[in-house]
Amino acid sequence: MTSPKSTSEGPRPVVVVDDHPLIRRAVVAALSQGGLPAFECSIADPDAAAAWIATLRPGSVVLDIDLGSGLEDAGERITPILVAAGWRVIILTGNRDREVLGACLAAGATGWVGKDLPLDEIVELIRRAMAGDEIVSHDERARALAVSREGAAGASRLAMLSRREREVLDKMVEGRSAQEIATDFVVSVHTVRAQIKSVLRKLEVTSQLSAVALLHRQHH
Repeated sequence: MTSPKSTSEGPRPVVVVDDHPLIRRAVVAALSQGGLPAFECSIADPDAAAAWIATLRPGSVVLDIDLGSGLEDAGERITPILVAAGWRVIILTGNRDREVLGACLAAGATGWVGKDLPLDEIVELIRRAMAGDEIVSHDERARALAVSREGAAGASRLAMLSRREREVLDKMVEGRSAQEIATDFVVSVHTVRAQIKSVLRKLEVTSQLSAVALLHRQHH
C-alpha cells in the first residue's frame, strides 16, 4: 500500500478501501489513468483504515461496506468518522440492502456505486460523485433512508424487551402457541399471554405475525 504525501497543494487524493485486491487495484488503476491521484488502502480493520486515511489531506474515499468476515458493517462504522474529518465518502458495494445503504447515507455518505457495473461506469460515477453530482436518484435516496430509519426504530423497540419477553418472541418465531410456550417455560398460559401482550405493546404492533415479521426484518 503506497501512502500519498500529505500536502495542501495539487488535486485532492481519492483512496479506495476494499478487501478484494482485484477490485481495489482495478479501480485505482482506472482512476489514475484518468489523471486522478488515486491510492489503495488494503487495511482490513475499519478503525485502522480510518486512522490511516485521516493522516492525509482530505479528498474522497471509495469505500466498500463489507471489509470481510465480522466487518460487514465497516462502511456504516467509519463513514461518519471520515465525513467528520472532511472526506467525501462514496460507497462501492455489491450490497443492495436498502437499510444498509440508507444507514451509510444517514452517516454522511454521498451515494453508492454498484460493483456489478462495468468498470468504466463505476469510474465515471465515482468521478461525478467527487465533483459533487448526485449519483443516486432522489426517490432511491429517500427510500433507502426511510428503510434505514424503520430498521433503526425496530432495533430500538426490540432492545426494550426483557430477556423473557425476547425468549417468548423467539418461541413465536418458531410457531409455538401460547400453551406450548407455557409448557416450555413451566408457567401458566395466562402469564404467557400477558407476556405476548407486553411484547406487542413494546414493539408497537397489533399482532403476533407483525411482531415476528419485525424480528425477521432485523435479521435479513
